[in-house]
Amino acid sequence: MEQFGKYTLIRKIGTGGMAEVFLARTTVAQGLNKTLVIKKIHTAYARSRQFVTMFVDEAKIALGLNHPNIIQVFDFGAVGDTYFLAMEYVEGMDLLRLLRTELLVVLGTSSSETAIPGMMEKLRKAGVGRAVAGLVIPSGYSFNLDGVALTLPLSTMFVAQVYGIELSAGQQLSLFVVMLFTSKGAAGVTGGAFAALAATVIAAGLPAEGLALLLGIDRFMSLARAITNTIGNAVAAIVVAKWDGEFNREDWAQSAAQIQAVK
Repeated sequence: MEQFGKYTLIRKIGTGGMAEVFLARTTVAQGLNKTLVIKKIHTAYARSRQFVTMFVDEAKIALGLNHPNIIQVFDFGAVGDTYFLAMEYVEGMDLLRLLRTELLVVLGTSSSETAIPGMMEKLRKAGVGRAVAGLVIPSGYSFNLDGVALTLPLSTMFVAQVYGIELSAGQQLSLFVVMLFTSKGAAGVTGGAFAALAATVIAAGLPAEGLALLLGIDRFMSLARAITNTIGNAVAAIVVAKWDGEFNREDWAQSAAQIQAVK
């Protein structure tokens, strides 16, 4: 640890441009410790008037945005020749790190449903209520297929553009309504969304031959769909748990700390 004025720098968490970012701690009222983020100008630029001016201007912008939902500036000043900006530190969880094993399984199988058991177990340990995880995640693979919902409209519009078919706003709206039905259950098997896409294209009266243009890259699109479906259902479970008061913040903080420890 390094002492920087009244702040104790715990570890560096980022470097970019003309500044370095540190996780820091300081003593506030009644001897309590407060964890902050310290952004300080790099020592190589500390004596450059140009870079100091840029850093000060950036600090003024941060002070102008000072709001609990955007950024909270705790302090601004200089220690010797080094200007710094102290901001609130918000502990967060990297969902991709929490589900990294499940996402690797999804990549290997190209199917998002293979991640259900592991994802449900990890989310329960991370503070999501058992009842919420048991309901939202399985049902989400029928009604919350974000990856399929993104790729079906784009693929259909691609086929229409390839053949120079102009779809009116009404036709596009009806197309999306059809997709609400054809996309259900598409995550059941690998590449199942392609069958749903074929049904959508035919129902929309578009040339079915255009599907051949997408068939060659559907394996890669299937990977993207599966990963998006997995992450989308994990986020949905967390959001519903918070809505229903079935979210344990202590378990979430503990899981976040474990993830930070293995970085």
